[in-house]
Amino acid sequence: MRVDRLALFAFALLVALPAAAPGFPLVQKVTAAPEGDALAMVSAERAFCKKAADSSIRDAFYEYMANQAVIFRPGPVNAKEFYLGRPSNPGPVLNWWPTYAEIAGSGELGWTTGPWEYRSEKDKPAEAFGHFATVWQRQLDGKWKVLIDEGHSCAQPPAESLSWARGRGRVDDSTKLPKLGALTQSVEDLQSADSEYSKALTANGIGAALTEFADEDVLLYREDQPALVGAAAAGRALGHEWDGGATGWIAQVGAVSRALDLAFTYGTVDVPAHGKEKAGGRKIFRIWRRGADGPWKLCLDATNALPPPPAPPKPPKLPAGAPSR
Repeated sequence: MRVDRLALFAFALLVALPAAAPGFPLVQKVTAAPEGDALAMVSAERAFCKKAADSSIRDAFYEYMANQAVIFRPGPVNAKEFYLGRPSNPGPVLNWWPTYAEIAGSGELGWTTGPWEYRSEKDKPAEAFGHFATVWQRQLDGKWKVLIDEGHSCAQPPAESLSWARGRGRVDDSTKLPKLGALTQSVEDLQSADSEYSKALTANGIGAALTEFADEDVLLYREDQPALVGAAAAGRALGHEWDGGATGWIAQVGAVSRALDLAFTYGTVDVPAHGKEKAGGRKIFRIWRRGADGPWKLCLDATNALPPPPAPPKPPKLPAGAPSR
């Protein structure tokens, strides 16, 4: 039988590039120590945590937030403005550490995630646990600052070693901005993907929506749930999450990497009353990745209930005999 050497070469090329084949995420995670820009971002995360332990949670967050950073309190607000008005309290301790880091191909945008634990006092055992997810951006002065920080509460997560990955976007020159046309098209594609994913959640259910719009290793954070990985696991755990429907989606693009391979969106959505659930809102934080010229794929979805608005103050009691309206 004659062997086609060109066919063998094509087969070898496919085998050598497993991350691009079906059934593999767009990035290839490695457990070796991070390098270059990824190491700088992870080091910033660790310094951020050390600052919180050495001084206070408030001081650390104020220092490491970018000027345009966003947090949910309860809806999205400017983080700098929020923490500027908060007192510094060295009593409580918030500890966290990254177990996964992903950096854009251009090296200036990335995200980290991992467990956190909270103590009301330094000498007390941890009282609460969960996962955080943080988007980082390298500033013009070379320092890494937080663009958005969000997460969830859950039972104490299991121990996990650090892994990391680099995006696969095209990078002609990582120090230059992408061409305006390419950036505009990329943002429009992202807005469309985010909107269509939102619609699919209520129309088809979360499992089907993830199958269509998410990458293979998509990570989901939901309150009181362990970290969920992949469409199948999320579909089983959250199958009825959107059965009541949703209205009033408000979502926007937070940032897009220069390589056009990493981005995040955030916002809120109104959820009507359904069954035993009361009407309310949910906060939305999503991270997206893409390969060269490929579609945007969801790699993180952190969606949790917004706390209800505070009750209006009760009117003062009128003295006996006072006229009333």
